[in-house]
Amino acid sequence: MQLRALEKRDLPLMLEWMRDKEYLAYFREETLSRGDSEVEAFIDNAAKLDGNARHFAIASDKDEYIGTVSLKNIDEQKRCAEYAIVLRKGFFGAGASEFATTAVIDYAFDVLGLNYVYLNVRETNARAIAFYNRFGFTRVNTPPTAAEPDASGLLWFTYSRGRRSMKLVKTFEFTARGDERGHLVVIEGEKDVPFDIKRLFYIFGSDRDVVRGQHANRLSSFVIVNVAGTAKVLVDDGAEQKVFELNKPHIGLYLPPMMWKEMYDFSEDSVMLVLSDKAYDSGEYI
Repeated sequence: MQLRALEKRDLPLMLEWMRDKEYLAYFREETLSRGDSEVEAFIDNAAKLDGNARHFAIASDKDEYIGTVSLKNIDEQKRCAEYAIVLRKGFFGAGASEFATTAVIDYAFDVLGLNYVYLNVRETNARAIAFYNRFGFTRVNTPPTAAEPDASGLLWFTYSRGRRSMKLVKTFEFTARGDERGHLVVIEGEKDVPFDIKRLFYIFGSDRDVVRGQHANRLSSFVIVNVAGTAKVLVDDGAEQKVFELNKPHIGLYLPPMMWKEMYDFSEDSVMLVLSDKAYDSGEYI
């Protein structure tokens, strides 16, 4: 699956949902009256990737149009945009919503530098509401932007940059080579970890009741490896907490920026190795 620019060859498949009266009952925007030339003009404008909107085609591995995912009403001052997605009926439940939503949110935060996206959905659209809850959108009681003229019957959701962080936390398993003489693990920057290694430090001699860390970093990413003994790491993105137990010398825990972290429950022989993509800067600590 992929995101790509909308193309004129997508027009017939776009018109499938744009002229489906049953499907459009869940939409606020009327599309039945749009002629082919109007939709073609929309496709041409979408390809320019400028203005206050971005529209992308969701395409299959065979490059067949599946649907459209959009960022609309992009506000550079408030650093936000309205998210919208539509799929052709035959592709419900095929993973396209998850893929496209993840990709367009990455684009919103990493390319456009936005801080959050928001959406509205009809109260009767149970399938969409279930997806937004499952994905991690947060329900809000009022529209995140200026009052909407026809907001009755709508539910509002937001997804913030910080909320995405927990989805980026992951563990890596490094290759361990060895024989009767012992074992060797090699970690190379931009190969075994997703950044160029600029700093390395390690923690040892901490008692089991000691808590280390207790901060977040605005810019730095980390990979934590307990090369000896065991320890636990609590990770908090402001909306969710997870605890990871590190007890193998070839397993690394990746933490992106803006993640609160606490390291604790160190075994007596624990040695915790930390790799970072940034040199030390006291000003980035939170």
